[in-house]
Amino acid sequence: MDESELIALIHEAFGDMPHPGDASLRPEACDDHEIQAFYGNKHWQDMAEKDLAYHNAALCFLSPAGFQFFLPAFLVWVIRNYRGSDAFTVDSTIYALDPGSPPDHFKLSKLRLLSPRQRQAVLAFLEFMAAAGDESCDAEAAEYALGNLG
Repeated sequence: MDESELIALIHEAFGDMPHPGDASLRPEACDDHEIQAFYGNKHWQDMAEKDLAYHNAALCFLSPAGFQFFLPAFLVWVIRNYRGSDAFTVDSTIYALDPGSPPDHFKLSKLRLLSPRQRQAVLAFLEFMAAAGDESCDAEAAEYALGNLG
């Protein structure tokens, strides 16, 4: 699967999701103002590329509903930018998709919300990143995540 096919698969799997609402974007934390300014009422398809690169740890802090809704923005950003970017967003997106072994319950609660089509898109993304296998991403972590999700 090439980049454009993978991006199309992600759009098909996540495209029609409604915004979860600001109240369900993330669990309680001390930096509400920054996360609300970043996500607000934006649709995942409208996220600015520079914001996705800057907020590289965002997927770790979102609620399960927020994770499910905004995940495709990060997936698409990584596919488009992994070769030329030094942003940690590339690897942090891969790490956010690995429930771990034994599984981290918070990560697992996020991944369990994915529909079968969304899960298929995530697995295809991880396969794509594992095949990248160069210094542009943590391909080994993508392979490990595939093993833990499969």
